[in-house]
Amino acid sequence: MNKKVKAGIFVLCFAVMVLLIWKRFDSVAYGGNFSLHSKEGVWTFSDSPKKLNLIYFGFTKCGDVCPVSMSKMASAFKQLTPEERAHVQLIFVSVDAKHDTPKDASRFAKTFNDEFIGVTGHKAEIDSVINKFPAGYVIEQKKESHLGYIIIHPDKFFFVDAEGKMIDEISAQKEPDEMADAIRTYL
Repeated sequence: MNKKVKAGIFVLCFAVMVLLIWKRFDSVAYGGNFSLHSKEGVWTFSDSPKKLNLIYFGFTKCGDVCPVSMSKMASAFKQLTPEERAHVQLIFVSVDAKHDTPKDASRFAKTFNDEFIGVTGHKAEIDSVINKFPAGYVIEQKKESHLGYIIIHPDKFFFVDAEGKMIDEISAQKEPDEMADAIRTYL
């Protein structure tokens, strides 16, 4: 074989190898079944999934991000028909294991919509759930904060199908009509 053919074969093989490696890392499956605590007791995703499940990580004492995001999603839910709403649910997961009880998480979620679910758990349980998603959170002690701490967390809603597989995500910075349109895409 001449040098040009060998070089061409090498480049082609290299490109295929890069493509396969990229595909492997790009196709990481997120989501999965999980259990946390609601005000009624242990709440397990697989016990009552809907066709579309929206998961939001936050904390009940969040000063501005969580309330604004949850309010926007509540407005998006109001734009859905009753038939559409029957196939979608929102699960608010409090990542503040030290300060938020299951009752707090439920009360916070239901402040925005009576059908929203609020859950939390011990730190290890919360970490197990958040690790199922392309997400994380950091708790920092801040004396200048009115709480004495802040929690940095994702400001997005993760879309999960009935089997628990993450199928999409949407920034909570979107407007309610954009959120409603995104929800309808999966119903």
